[in-house]
Amino acid sequence: MNGAQPIAVLVCALGGEGGGVLAEWLVDAALRSGHSAQATSIPGVAQRSGATTYYIEVHPLTDAELSRHVRLLQGAWAAFDDAVAGSAAQLRKGPRGGGRDRDAIVEHVREAERSYARSIGVRLPPRTPWAEQRTAIVDTLGSGPATAWPSRYFIRRAAWHVLDHAWEIEDKQP
Repeated sequence: MNGAQPIAVLVCALGGEGGGVLAEWLVDAALRSGHSAQATSIPGVAQRSGATTYYIEVHPLTDAELSRHVRLLQGAWAAFDDAVAGSAAQLRKGPRGGGRDRDAIVEHVREAERSYARSIGVRLPPRTPWAEQRTAIVDTLGSGPATAWPSRYFIRRAAWHVLDHAWEIEDKQP
């Protein structure tokens, strides 16, 4: 679904009928499909059994939002590439002498991203050229819901990881 309107579901249940479990399942299914979702409940009061109302709202990821998120990921990749290009090969070590040099960080980021990509159904051999790896990721993100990670989660996780290491490279310049 690519409409901009949220999908609202109202579940009315008497105590013990499983309305809460159903609401949790619906939210979980929405999240696994790459949508954002939220739920709340309003407990009712009755003499012998309380009726509870569960309200679930699902916000599908529109094509425009997905496109924007992919552009943000590509921007994070560009920032990382710029940090790497402007960096010395040897980076300043930490206070106890630890830390990786630039090329080790680059290899770590590429392989971690390749590993993350499996969570959206992209299978790539080790040391796949980065341009090919990134193209496969972008093509998959636009093709539908993720297998294990929703597209939104994958993009946030990959962008955070790449930017974290871009900043590490910038901070550790000699």
